[in-house]
Amino acid sequence: MAKAKTYNFQESLYTMKELAELFKLSYCRMSNLMHKFNHDADTIYIQRNSKGAKRSGKNPRLFTVDLQENTRMTVAEIAKTTGFS
Repeated sequence: MAKAKTYNFQESLYTMKELAELFKLSYCRMSNLMHKFNHDADTIYIQRNSKGAKRSGKNPRLFTVDLQENTRMTVAEIAKTTGFS
């Protein structure tokens, strides 16, 4: 049986499966990220934990709802405020 390939992460060796568990990602997603970042788990860690990074989902789209352009709301907030759904 073939031995699993190990990758460096924070000066330790981990398999792809172990890295996926550490990052709380699926094996497939971890594999895709490793290919994208040239098998550098430290870079992936920095990218995913940077201050501006979003963990999941899209950012909600905001719309200006007043003439002074001060109030911005999502579609769900507009529907709740106006009573329309």
